[in-house]
Amino acid sequence: MMRSMRRFCLKNEWARNGVILFGAALFMATIWVSIDYQRMILEWIAENTVMNLAILGAVSVLNLTLIFGSLFLGFTECVVEDHHKRHIYHGRRSTNPFVAGPVGWIDRLGSKRPRR
Repeated sequence: MMRSMRRFCLKNEWARNGVILFGAALFMATIWVSIDYQRMILEWIAENTVMNLAILGAVSVLNLTLIFGSLFLGFTECVVEDHHKRHIYHGRRSTNPFVAGPVGWIDRLGSKRPRR
């Protein structure tokens, strides 16, 4: 399902922009709700601490999953075929092993231009 959504967003820029807008709006709405309804949320948690904290934790995990999922889906830049071609041969690393991890993460994000 995610692959088909990803391909659809890659082909249609308006869908990609809509998914990014949804993720950003959900993030801002989460901040607004947590600030505006802070007192009500804390009173609700105080009624039944264990059960209500479990519910709040589940809702928070679902909310973060929706936010990050939509942002990752919207900011996808390469198709699956390009990803496989780029990572077939890594070559020799000329970087220090101390910074090899972050350099690899940046390389996998697609910010590094492919060598020709």
